[in-house]
Amino acid sequence: MTSKIKVDNKAIGNGEPVFIIAEAGINHNGKLDLAEKLVEKAAEAGADAIKFQIFKAEEICSRKSIYYNSFRSLEFSVK
Repeated sequence: MTSKIKVDNKAIGNGEPVFIIAEAGINHNGKLDLAEKLVEKAAEAGADAIKFQIFKAEEICSRKSIYYNSFRSLEFSVK
C-alpha cells in the first residue's frame, strides 16, 4: 500500500522527493517580524515548511516558576 498526501501542491509519500521542514522552535523571541524573517530564510534555504513552538506559559509552568516570565516573553498572541 502506498499512501500519499498533498500539502499545498506538493505530494508527500513513497516515491516523492523529501519534504523538508525547517525547525524554528522559539527562535522568534516572541516577535512576529523575526518569525516572518525565519520563514523567508527557511524558504530561501529550500525548506518546504517551517515549524514553530507555540505555547502559553501558564500551560507549561507555574506562575511561581523562575522560568515563567521567560516563557511568557516568547508567546505569540492568538492574533
